[in-house]
Amino acid sequence: MTEANNCKVLMVDDRAENLLALEAILEGLDVKLLKANSGNDALSLMIEEEIALVLLDVQMPEMDGFEVAEIMKSSDRTKYIPIIFVTAISKEDKYVSKAYDSGAVDYLLKPIVPEFLISKVKVFMELHRQKQKIKQQAMELEEANAKLRTLSYIDGLTQIPNRRNYDDNLEKEWGNAIREASQVSLILIDIDFFKEYNDIYGHAKGDECLKKVGTKLANTVQRPRDLVARYGGEEFVVILPNTSQQDAEMIANQMKDNIQGLQIVHGKSSASNYVTISGGIATMKPTDILQKEEISERADQALYKAKELGRNQIVTF
Repeated sequence: MTEANNCKVLMVDDRAENLLALEAILEGLDVKLLKANSGNDALSLMIEEEIALVLLDVQMPEMDGFEVAEIMKSSDRTKYIPIIFVTAISKEDKYVSKAYDSGAVDYLLKPIVPEFLISKVKVFMELHRQKQKIKQQAMELEEANAKLRTLSYIDGLTQIPNRRNYDDNLEKEWGNAIREASQVSLILIDIDFFKEYNDIYGHAKGDECLKKVGTKLANTVQRPRDLVARYGGEEFVVILPNTSQQDAEMIANQMKDNIQGLQIVHGKSSASNYVTISGGIATMKPTDILQKEEISERADQALYKAKELGRNQIVTF
């Protein structure tokens, strides 16, 4: 085959000479020809392969073509595969009617006129190709939508989760904590004297600083459900599900040390010669009565206190 559509035609007949005759007629087409000499073998191939068209003999031992067609109609995997009956049975109304009732799209009498069969097969080849093209486009569209959904949850500058991601995760983890009767800890983080940093080094350097800080904060947490997000401007937020106040303090202080360890020079900070962060921690055991906004309000109050005390430190509500 020269095309990527991989169009497969299944020929079903209990007589080998009939299969060879069909193969000789169709061998010039850009299709992959599959052969089966019984209804059971044909059905097995339909499960294993993606078939574009079935050329089905009517008179076969054990299971005739009508029975095969009925079984095909009963399966989601095979019910939409077009069937052309190829038979030596007289084209009487009762057989034609039975053929179409069992799902056939056409009914051809033996001996087959090659040009007639080829034209029929070409029609269904083209239909199959169009179907595959639509299927591929649908998959590409879904992939594009999935990427867009992912991008809508990622901060464009720092490439870590954004505020929307944080809001959705806090709601989810709040609900989980209510069900699990567990604690949630929240750390609200602010880069100390970031406005002054921008004033000295410019916004390009400021953006670079935000990227480095965001990456380092995100790399500090280890568990899959822990979330570090950009909260806005120079603020970041950390959700720590099922985490005690003591453990949250340990993580927050590790983050503070890691950021100072980046040694990003800051010539206008009264807290250090390098870029530092301040953090406010709040730990709560959610209930149906408490609102999730309360934990962020508490963390914000703790962060305000950390700034008030001179920055470059962690304060717990």
